[in-house]
Amino acid sequence: SNIELNLKLGRCALRSWKKDGTKKYIMEAYDAYSVVMRDPTFITRPQANPVIYLEYVGILIRVNKHQMAVYMLGAMMARWEDNYELLLLLQYILAQISFTRGNVSYALDLYQRLVSIPPLVEPLLEHITDEEHPHIVLLVPAQLISIVIQVEMAAIQNRLGNKKLSI
Repeated sequence: SNIELNLKLGRCALRSWKKDGTKKYIMEAYDAYSVVMRDPTFITRPQANPVIYLEYVGILIRVNKHQMAVYMLGAMMARWEDNYELLLLLQYILAQISFTRGNVSYALDLYQRLVSIPPLVEPLLEHITDEEHPHIVLLVPAQLISIVIQVEMAAIQNRLGNKKLSI
């Protein structure tokens, strides 16, 4: 199908971009994934795999389409609202995008909310599989994620001028 062909083309281009960093490849991946994401039969699939959407968010960030990435994260939050672990990951990505775009206070607020969740999920995500393309999401201990978030929060505090809590 057109969806499967574009997914294969997009993933191939994404792998090529990861291998050598050529902008042409990331743009090809963006074009192919965009075709897939505009297809209503793909978007409304009941058994949709969030990994494909996460790949698209990553591509959007790499081609400097941060606002589109934020919209996609919002759509994912609505789509998988009952998947607690995925929601945490999406909020973390949103905080990173906010920080990158200069919305430092909002990013700090998101990080503070994430760090205050007792306990931060371990593992962050279980294996997510697609019958044709198995994907493995690394299992990361909660303590490590908490430390990473705290370091990012300290960097934000420094950027905001709060030297007591910064690094």
